[in-house]
Amino acid sequence: MSEYVTKRVPYIPLRGQAFFPGTIVGFDIGRDKSLAAVDLAMNGDKYIAVSAQRDPSVSEPHQEDCYLTGVIVRVRQVVKKNEDYVRILVVVEQRIRIEEIYQDGDTLACDFVIAEDYDNDTEDISMQANIRVLRQLYMKYLELTGQGESAGRTLIDDIDDPSLLCSLIANEIDVSFDIKQTLLEIDSVKLRISHLVDIIGKENNILSIAKRINNRVVKNMNRGQREYYLREQLQVIKEELGEDEDTDDEIRQWKEKLDELKLEEKTDTKVRKEIDKFSKMSPMSPDANVSRTYIETILDLPWHKANKVNRNINKAEKILNEDHYGLEKVKERILECL
Repeated sequence: MSEYVTKRVPYIPLRGQAFFPGTIVGFDIGRDKSLAAVDLAMNGDKYIAVSAQRDPSVSEPHQEDCYLTGVIVRVRQVVKKNEDYVRILVVVEQRIRIEEIYQDGDTLACDFVIAEDYDNDTEDISMQANIRVLRQLYMKYLELTGQGESAGRTLIDDIDDPSLLCSLIANEIDVSFDIKQTLLEIDSVKLRISHLVDIIGKENNILSIAKRINNRVVKNMNRGQREYYLREQLQVIKEELGEDEDTDDEIRQWKEKLDELKLEEKTDTKVRKEIDKFSKMSPMSPDANVSRTYIETILDLPWHKANKVNRNINKAEKILNEDHYGLEKVKERILECL
């Protein structure tokens, strides 16, 4: 779309996103004016201007709420996700300077001019040095983020144009949209690449330090800390599975009742071990049901409560004979024990 100098097209404000020329990106839209802008574009030449909102929380942005450096995109695909929003796939073509954003019927539109690049000389020595450093830093970034260098080489190995190289890498790194917006606004390709080198260099330092700290923490973690860490993970997993609150309440009630019973140390320890064992089980497992029954039976026993012993052997013999037919030898043994 390089044949024009000034043009009016539908406009979409973006929440927390900044795009770069030469990339293909997808994003969701749901606001009525944005949906109308897509419809208008699809019925025309498919071009839309986009730029980031200064504050993503603003629901009805006006010109003062939006950055005036954005990009012109061409819509390739529109997929309706549900009644509330659609996902559109676009080719990002050029950087633009927006002159005015205004209401145009049911949608927003804008007037803009192309933001021309300069300082894009591949023969410049300092440019070559920055490009070499940028490639190296990006490979290191992929390594630190666990993405693998092969993906990065596939993306940038055959790219000779400095502006396109900068766009592709800037689009891939995980930094805040306002940092990307600052990069997008720089017209000098040489300065833009230098700025991107600083951004990735800083990110790599942060990632390296975070990795060293994490390795040191794991290495120095004693058994108690390790158990705490694992229990925290288990807690999160239980919450995700919806197995958290009811089970925790049950365990808490058991421990409170155990505290009230004031059992002998040996018995108390055994019951607490069983409760801890239960806490690590899935509440729906058969073993958990057996463990629960055992714990509840122990806690329901009449601890510290004793009835007066009835030592009347004749009465005991009478009860045994009334309740149990036969079993003479068994009843004799019971009476002997009594």
